[in-house]
Amino acid sequence: KGTQFGAFLDSTLDRIEEGVVLAAVCWHFADQGDAVPAAAALLVVLGSLMVSYTRARAEALGVECKVGIATRPVRVVILSAGLMFASGELIEDVDLLPAAIYAMLVLTTFTVFQRVWHVRGQLVERDST
Repeated sequence: KGTQFGAFLDSTLDRIEEGVVLAAVCWHFADQGDAVPAAAALLVVLGSLMVSYTRARAEALGVECKVGIATRPVRVVILSAGLMFASGELIEDVDLLPAAIYAMLVLTTFTVFQRVWHVRGQLVERDST
């Protein structure tokens, strides 16, 4: 049976895992001399952390905040697809890793704004009652 600490630890380790994988992707791009996708990968790390942070902070304020398009499962699927089809891993001459990183950057940024807007609405509604 799970415990509250187990849930906390699982969530924390998920953030670390995602950060490590994205840092490795950033390193890969930087090592190849691809500055733009390297910078995008770095921003995706920030975006992913902010998606998680906005939910945690909202819940600390008593607002449920599971809204947004780029939840962790969505990010994992996009990143996994990008890694599977990176630099001809499965199909020669196909490299979807940069596209996956750019998609994650757009989606995490959008999700952070979705969550901020959602929390604002919930708090304004709560304060007006």
